[in-house]
Amino acid sequence: MSRKRIDGVIEAVRYAPDGNIEFVRLYRRQGSVWTDHFLLARPALVKQLEEGRRLYTGQRIEYLGNKVDAQHPVSLANGKITDGKSDGGRDLLDGVPVF
Repeated sequence: MSRKRIDGVIEAVRYAPDGNIEFVRLYRRQGSVWTDHFLLARPALVKQLEEGRRLYTGQRIEYLGNKVDAQHPVSLANGKITDGKSDGGRDLLDGVPVF
């Protein structure tokens, strides 16, 4: 069974008062390891999704530098960022903690 290629894992999100994502905290893949967390603003997140980066919700597994627990793929549809489980009129990453 082949593994899915993952470019980043979003572990936490901050929503703006209008319901859209303001920032996300994510880990990026660099070769065979994962970086420390990054804060990424919504415009940069949208750009990465438009470029075809494969981002997932999930978390990094503690004490294992090259392991993550990826849950759901994140996508951009009609200008809204979603994990595929929500269909509302705003950004929503269901199950991702808010910071």
